[in-house]
Amino acid sequence: MNYPTRNWRLFNKQFYRMQSLFDLEQKSTMNFANQLSAVSSCGGLIALAFKPNEIIQVTGKISQDEIEKKRKTVQVFYQNMAPVCNVPASLNSAINQVGWTSSGQLVVLSEDFCVYTYSISDYQFPTSTILLVENQSQPQLSKISTINNNTYVLTYCIKTNSFYVLDLQSEQILIITCPPKQKPVSAEILIDSKPGSLLYQDFNSQPRKIRNLVNGDLSVVVLMQSGALFKLKPNCVSGRDVEQLQQLKSSVSTTSQLMFDPTYQFCAVMQPQGTNFQTTNVFKPDLIQKIIDIQKMNNDEKAKLEGDMKNAYKIMQTLSFQEIDDLINSFNKNLACIVTIFDYNCEQKLTEINVQDATNLELFWIGNNSPALLYKNNNEYHVGLFNNSTSIKYKIGAQYPILKTETDGLRIVTQTGTQMLYQVLHSIKQTFHPEYASSEQAHLLEAYLNYMNGHFDSDQLTRNLQERNQDLQHLLMQAIQSAESESEQYSEMLYDSVRYFKLLTSDQQKHNSLAESIQDFSIRRAADCSYRYVSGSFQPVLKAVIEGKPVQLLYKNGEIIDIYWDRAVFDSTSGSPGDQFDIKQLITDQYVLSKKLHGCVSLLQKNNFYTSVQQLKQAGIQNVIQQLFSVQKHAAAVSISRLFELNQEPIVIDYVLQLIQKSPQSTDKELEQKILQKKLLVSSLPLRTVALAVVSKGRNRLARMLLEREPSTEAKVQLNLKIGDYASAFKQALRGGEPNLAHQALQLATEDTNGLRQMVQLINQDFSVLRIFFQANRILKPDLLYSLGTSSQPNNYIFIAEAQYRKARASKNVKQAQSFLEECQITTKLAKERHIQLQKAQKKGEVDFELKTESDLEKIKAKTDDLLSETEQIDGQKIIETENKFMHISLLQNDFQDILQAEIDLLKQQKELSEQFKKNLQGLSVFDTLVFLYTKQMQSDYDKEARRGAEDLQPGCQREIDSFIKALNVSQEIQLSATLKAITTNSNYYSNLTTLNKQFKKPDPHVIFKIAKQLNAVQTAVQFIKEIENDAQKFRLFLQLRQDTECVSIFRKIGAEKLKEIHGEFYGQSGAQAVIQRLLVELDMTTLSGKTK
Repeated sequence: MNYPTRNWRLFNKQFYRMQSLFDLEQKSTMNFANQLSAVSSCGGLIALAFKPNEIIQVTGKISQDEIEKKRKTVQVFYQNMAPVCNVPASLNSAINQVGWTSSGQLVVLSEDFCVYTYSISDYQFPTSTILLVENQSQPQLSKISTINNNTYVLTYCIKTNSFYVLDLQSEQILIITCPPKQKPVSAEILIDSKPGSLLYQDFNSQPRKIRNLVNGDLSVVVLMQSGALFKLKPNCVSGRDVEQLQQLKSSVSTTSQLMFDPTYQFCAVMQPQGTNFQTTNVFKPDLIQKIIDIQKMNNDEKAKLEGDMKNAYKIMQTLSFQEIDDLINSFNKNLACIVTIFDYNCEQKLTEINVQDATNLELFWIGNNSPALLYKNNNEYHVGLFNNSTSIKYKIGAQYPILKTETDGLRIVTQTGTQMLYQVLHSIKQTFHPEYASSEQAHLLEAYLNYMNGHFDSDQLTRNLQERNQDLQHLLMQAIQSAESESEQYSEMLYDSVRYFKLLTSDQQKHNSLAESIQDFSIRRAADCSYRYVSGSFQPVLKAVIEGKPVQLLYKNGEIIDIYWDRAVFDSTSGSPGDQFDIKQLITDQYVLSKKLHGCVSLLQKNNFYTSVQQLKQAGIQNVIQQLFSVQKHAAAVSISRLFELNQEPIVIDYVLQLIQKSPQSTDKELEQKILQKKLLVSSLPLRTVALAVVSKGRNRLARMLLEREPSTEAKVQLNLKIGDYASAFKQALRGGEPNLAHQALQLATEDTNGLRQMVQLINQDFSVLRIFFQANRILKPDLLYSLGTSSQPNNYIFIAEAQYRKARASKNVKQAQSFLEECQITTKLAKERHIQLQKAQKKGEVDFELKTESDLEKIKAKTDDLLSETEQIDGQKIIETENKFMHISLLQNDFQDILQAEIDLLKQQKELSEQFKKNLQGLSVFDTLVFLYTKQMQSDYDKEARRGAEDLQPGCQREIDSFIKALNVSQEIQLSATLKAITTNSNYYSNLTTLNKQFKKPDPHVIFKIAKQLNAVQTAVQFIKEIENDAQKFRLFLQLRQDTECVSIFRKIGAEKLKEIHGEFYGQSGAQAVIQRLLVELDMTTLSGKTK
């Protein structure tokens, strides 16, 4: 048995340990050096993509298109390098950077400044596409980082000299302009802390103040090649938004790095020196030696230089004297780099570290404890922690690794496996390391391990512990709790050492004390799945604890039961009979949470997610669950949701939908069996919820089959409503004795045209349903009554009378209501007679008549409302009853006559046109009929122009158009709308736009824009917007149509002040505001360059 602290290494008074998470059975052949890489949170997925200018090595014949396809593909792997999928990024250019959101979505930045977001569960197409800046290429200093579970994309454009920061949550783009004459070499996003936001964190042996990042302001900290550190704020076009934080001693290499720790408390700057120093050229050792030799020459000798020496002299002339001196000095000292650590504001320098004999340098952090360097020495990669006196180094291997800074360590992914470099917590260090003489627990553990290994000094260590007069019970329980927070393996070893010492000690008092400690720990340890410390009769209660049930769930019938345990509970304990203690004092909420987190970590490892408790807390359980079911790990996601008492519905529904999508050929019966076979997965969710979700995949029969296994009137009604079968939903609710559900079905039916037809048909088929409608509750709405009254069944006109009668009754005027009902009955009789006449005419073939419920509904409602308002105005006036009756009868009769006459006139016109053009037009509206006529006329005009002299040209129909408009009295607005609709049906008809002014006597361009936008005729709208004289109004309309090119062509005429005013008008429209912000920045830059000239 190995001692748990053997691989701990001391650095800066802190211990670090390297832990192997897993080893690959077969070494991976993947070359990480030529690839962009990103690791998702909690040891999840790894994304790899070829660097933009990297040469792709292939075997065999392969086309250039296939090579480009590889360059635009992101490969996704688990931590053990098992492939997940290849994401075919929908890019127009190569990939510049890859990253992950906290919930496991893939983020890709292309070389043309476009950001794509992909869901791994459906990776064929991006879920969002956002363009940072137009007509630019080659982003630089790109980073995709997550702060407070919010993901940001940071990149730099050299042409605009600006940083672009995209907040993926709000999709807001911030533009941050760099100071002129400064070249950035590294940048990081910084969340500023607000006043009074310092918190206290228990770090190592002393608590320290930390910053609270919640709701802070965003800025960008930039390291310039000149050695200056700047903090830049969004839209920084003036001096007050640019703050210089530091000025380093000299200019820095282009490979220098700036990096904050994960908690944003410290900032580290790594400056390569000597052979690692780079400007625009790469300085190799032989080149630096040539520069040293050239410096010793006189001018005549320099003029005679040839070959490599001449090239070296040219490079030397591009550098300043200071740069040459710094380069030579660091080269002579064999200095690899300088790492400077500042506070989070970069105002105070905390320390400076010199590193020697290293190349290929990269900077990382081990949690928030210490910066670490990845470097190469003797063709081997190492990870090292350095100060000016000591260092610790870990050999990684000959192949380039993937490194990721975690909240509690440094993750190292190699071709052979994955490791984590941790800093040992202070409590664990005090508990387990034998160098701490005051640690009773460490000495006890050492004695136990020596005893197990057969070492001779175990007895002496035991006697030394027996001679101490310490409260071992208190110390050991504290130690066990500390061990649990780090590793269950450590706590288990400590527990076994307590059992060992109890057996050997001769002191009866200490023996009893340790027995109680073992007893206490056994209760806590009972939450282990094995229950090996607990007798069988009490295991069900303790099983409730590990399942995460709170203490109150152990109550019975709502009454608190104090659960006490005597010595008979635990097989391994001893004590006097009747000794009892309260379990609730030991199994605390904190302990249950700790068990849940450790159980979650163990479950994640089984699914190739290798993480720790601290990383789990940082990422959040919800984000981890999102990552799991994005890669179809539904069972694990449900288990974790159940453990933490979270909603499992989205996971189960996603699983069922994925099952249906992957089995398109399976029958409903087969799919039902598959779902029921996974009962363990769906047991926590009612089948009715699953059935309602299945409808979205068009599996209505499968949904009904699932509902039959879990009968529920409410579920069946909801299913029918979701399918759109309102009549069945209504009947189901009535059969189930659920009047409220019937009322809900009626309400939804009145809001849908198909629902109205179904309800009318239901009443016409079964008049017993009609009696239900007119029950005392009056659940039928007047709107539905109107629609029923306009159906083709003559008897249904009584519904209009009923609706009007209800409104009158609502006014509490009984006399008026009775009078109103009589009038409606008379009107109904007249309408019935009129309808009989129409039926006779239809049989004779004079007209083809069919009432249109949709159009009639709105007309009758409007007319009835006018009638009621007029009745309310004359209420209380003494008007002769006969005059009142006559007035309302006339109004209602005229209403019906006008509606029916308009229908007859339209049908007559459509019948004549159908016979003339050999096309059935009956059933179309006035608008659609007019669109057909205008289209025929425009086609005729186009043919005449294109085929002059041809004999088979189709005649026009202008005469028919004029006759149709005159007969039906069509308004000019409908004529204009129909004309625009006809023009948009074919690009050949766009020439007719020039005749609109003549045809409609110069119509208002704003009116045409409104109509064209409703018809989705964008190009037509653009043509008429150009005729508007006001540039600001033009800009507004172009912005509404998303015509960014047209906006760019006129924005300089408007000016900055007007643009800012328009920016406020488009509040809440992030896309339009982003366009205006970019144009404002361009205006400011143009103004600034003009002043400079």
